[in-house]
Amino acid sequence: MNKRPVKFSKNRRSFAAFICVMTLVLVLVCVLPVLAADTVKEQISAKNHINVQVSNTDGARFDLFHNNTYYIKFDGGGLSSLHITNNPNEPFGQVTNTTSSSGFFYVSDTGGRGFDDDLILMLAVQGKVPADFKVNIRSDGYRWVPVPVLNQPPDLSNMTYTEGALNETFTGSDFIYAPQAWKPAGPENYPLIEGEDMKDPANTYSLLFVDLNVGALGSNSNLAGMRDNGAAKVEYSLENMTTKAAFNIYSYNDQSNQGQGISWSNRVSDTGSSGYDVYGSQSLSDFTPSNTTTLDPASRSTPAHPRNGNNSGAAPTSSPASQHNLGLVDTITGWFSALFHSLGLSGSP
Repeated sequence: MNKRPVKFSKNRRSFAAFICVMTLVLVLVCVLPVLAADTVKEQISAKNHINVQVSNTDGARFDLFHNNTYYIKFDGGGLSSLHITNNPNEPFGQVTNTTSSSGFFYVSDTGGRGFDDDLILMLAVQGKVPADFKVNIRSDGYRWVPVPVLNQPPDLSNMTYTEGALNETFTGSDFIYAPQAWKPAGPENYPLIEGEDMKDPANTYSLLFVDLNVGALGSNSNLAGMRDNGAAKVEYSLENMTTKAAFNIYSYNDQSNQGQGISWSNRVSDTGSSGYDVYGSQSLSDFTPSNTTTLDPASRSTPAHPRNGNNSGAAPTSSPASQHNLGLVDTITGWFSALFHSLGLSGSP
């Protein structure tokens, strides 16, 4: 005797679909908070002889250890030659305090070597980085293959000025190090920002390291006719930054008296300090224009640059973290679509 196949009524199919959907919802309620939780941060373990990771999509330009890190050696000195300045004609720099969420500054070199093979930017954001935080960083400057001779600068003919050497947007998940109250340097407990009260527990920051993919040259390189006197230009645009942010700079050199690695950064304490600090809405009570700031770079005119480009000139529209989140949404959408289709609940009536 042949049995007729069981046919579910439309109501029973709808009920089955409802049960499946509710099951998925319960799973997502449990899973999504875990996926959306803050990435576990780590504190920098020591002031020197450490490796720090950059957050660039393309990784470190000089990836000697094959893990997108740079070695910070910093056995002595290193706080007198590298500067942040709002004018390349003022290479010794100054401290700029601003409330502008977008602007630009330059990185200059006044050291006896006269050059830095590569620059690594450090952005420190006070407190917890908001979930919707974004920062776009763009760099213009000279690039060259490091000369395999101790303290030998490149020839002008072997250098290329590259606009948009970096043009990338970073989010809160790209901040690897926190909570942090000091920056790697020769001295112990060296501040992240000029005037920082390091005993105040509120003065803790999250740190982001970014390879700018360009170097810097100064007058002691004995090279003439360089654009911006050899300084690198950095443009920034911050979104949803309500506290305080400080830009610091480090330099990597391939052949130097300090060996191979990072042993230079901008001074942020005492005479000769330079830096660029942005105050958000929650930190305005602390904002005072710096005595050494001659102008707000964000108020200066700057040449228009294409905003779409990555490290080769076409910026990604999202960071790896945001791409991962978009992939998760697509996957979940696909689950629902497949479910409804299998139950005969999709398509035209």
